[in-house]
Amino acid sequence: MAEPLVGLYGGAEVTGYALTPSTDPNLYHLCRLDEMLHSIIGDIRDRKKLTNALITCNPDVVIHMAAQPLVRTSYIDPVETYEINTMGTVNILEAVRQARQKEVNVQGLIIVTTDKCYENKEWVWDIENLIV
Repeated sequence: MAEPLVGLYGGAEVTGYALTPSTDPNLYHLCRLDEMLHSIIGDIRDRKKLTNALITCNPDVVIHMAAQPLVRTSYIDPVETYEINTMGTVNILEAVRQARQKEVNVQGLIIVTTDKCYENKEWVWDIENLIV
């Protein structure tokens, strides 16, 4: 039997903020996440809605993982990719700042990105010399 997802079953109240799933079926519904967490359908580019959602759910920790990660899509629509990836991150930072001004006590903000944002030399890392 697989281990349960700690964030969903370990006592944490989880609120998700995302676009409507683009396929049917989709992983969100197949995993029945709608039964395990509160979802807000929204676009990371809508700063006002995002800020209101943060204020309403009053999170301790915000994890930002929204992105348009597809390289070919970024060539076809670079402006939208920039709006989602760059301005989406700006919007999260601003939403957290504004929420804190409204006495929402966000204790942590984790911003997840991909290695393709930086020069990727496909290094083989020496694990013993990494500072953790």
